[in-house]
Amino acid sequence: MIGDAYFQLRAQVGTGLFSLLRLAAEASAQVSTQSALRSSQWALREGFTFVAMGPEGGGKSGLLNALFEREFTGAAEPLTAGRIAVLRYGETPREQTPAADVIECHRPHIFLRDFTLIEAPGTVPFEAISPYFSRADLIFFVVSATGGVPDTWSFLARLSRDLLKRLVFIVWQSDRVSPEEGANAVKRLRQAMLKNLGQACPIFIGSKTDTAAREKLVRWIETEIIFSEPRRAKLQKIDEAARVALREIVNKPRAERQALERQRLQVRSLRDDLVEREEQAERQVAGSLWALAQNTESLRWRAEVALRERVGPLALLWRRSLGLHDFAYEIEEQARALLAVQLRDHLIALEADLRESVGECLRESSKLLGEKKVEKPPEFPRESIQDALTTMEPPLEVERAVLGAYANAACTLRLPLFAALAAIGVALGTAIAGQTADFLILLAVQSTVFVFLLAFLLRQNVIASLGWHFTENRASLVAVLEPPLRGAIAEYYAGIAPAIEARAEQLAGEGQRNEPLLARLAQIEETFARLENDLRSGLTRSESLWTDANAPDGG
Repeated sequence: MIGDAYFQLRAQVGTGLFSLLRLAAEASAQVSTQSALRSSQWALREGFTFVAMGPEGGGKSGLLNALFEREFTGAAEPLTAGRIAVLRYGETPREQTPAADVIECHRPHIFLRDFTLIEAPGTVPFEAISPYFSRADLIFFVVSATGGVPDTWSFLARLSRDLLKRLVFIVWQSDRVSPEEGANAVKRLRQAMLKNLGQACPIFIGSKTDTAAREKLVRWIETEIIFSEPRRAKLQKIDEAARVALREIVNKPRAERQALERQRLQVRSLRDDLVEREEQAERQVAGSLWALAQNTESLRWRAEVALRERVGPLALLWRRSLGLHDFAYEIEEQARALLAVQLRDHLIALEADLRESVGECLRESSKLLGEKKVEKPPEFPRESIQDALTTMEPPLEVERAVLGAYANAACTLRLPLFAALAAIGVALGTAIAGQTADFLILLAVQSTVFVFLLAFLLRQNVIASLGWHFTENRASLVAVLEPPLRGAIAEYYAGIAPAIEARAEQLAGEGQRNEPLLARLAQIEETFARLENDLRSGLTRSESLWTDANAPDGG
């Protein structure tokens, strides 16, 4: 049908506008943007108005029926006889009579959605038809090829120069005359037109059965009217306005997505930083435990020196027990005081570092979450550490460990000592008897040396037992302190992590809510990109598609 290519382009633009307007509402675009899109929709719906006029019997109805390939006027509409007939689209057939000589017919013909057709009889006064001229895109003046040149020049001379540019003469019913007669009719009409109007208007000749002539007229209408420069400019303007609105609509959710992505990166960085700070605190705990262990080692060395002064080899030979209560009490008190001071200092330093680290983390978190008030760092959980220290309150049992080793050493020396004393006694007895026994003297000397050497070694073992005892206590100290310290750090940081995790989940949820909208916007962008190519190929048609073969017969 006439104008199919144009209406297809217009439908594509309209579909894009409809989808874009829905997305604009979903994306909460500016009211001005949505209003501009609605205005573009209304502007896009603007149809074409064709006026057909001429003397009675000239073929006005036949021309319109032939152009739209449907019998919808003339004999099909007896109510329009002798009156100006305005044919518009309507879901149901109905008529209106705004004036005595005007009838508006609403009919459910699909092509009437895009065309308003006006058919005026030849006897209609100029004043009655002139209001419709201003809205007309094209004015057909239809005459019959079998009749002469009509005497309507005074009527046509009243048309303005702008209306004359839209005037087209149609010599219809050419199938009723010979080609020569048809050519003469066109010639006479052109001469009269130039004489009376002083302007050359297009002239076409044709009939219902002349398909080639009808197609030539249709191509001219599509080129000069439907694809006219104003219509093309309007489509391009609507397309450009839609693209501007699309950019505005797309920019907001994309900017929000970029902002969300930046915030997600910041939250991820904050989370990684929090993990790094917790690991740093755990490394600090390991360092504190190592320092405590080193202090225990120095205390062990002092205790061994003091014990070495109290326990000599001769004491092991002659004394079966040793009073070490004061020594053990002193060592235990020194150990307990040293550990308490060192542990308190390490805890103070650890808590200060944690407060500074967590305070910085909370400030960054508040800044990221947009909170004006910065939360205070939580209190360090000292209770679990205090419970661990309480479990270490019983004595270190230094006295028991040393006395046990001393008693074992004394028992070990008992038999060798008796044997040595016996050997010495025998040697002395033989010497007193006046008998010399080198063997017995050598045996006595060797036994004595062996006993003293064994006593020295057993003394070292007693001293070493104290060192082993301190080593065991150092391991137990680390085993007792490490879990509550690490647990306190984990508990300390556990109070901060939920806010960050909640923000991460919130950002993830916001991102998921925006993704469907962004996906649809991407589809709309692709649609308008394809539409741009279609418009470029459809609207860049030549300014004149008709050559001498399809030019007006009398233009």
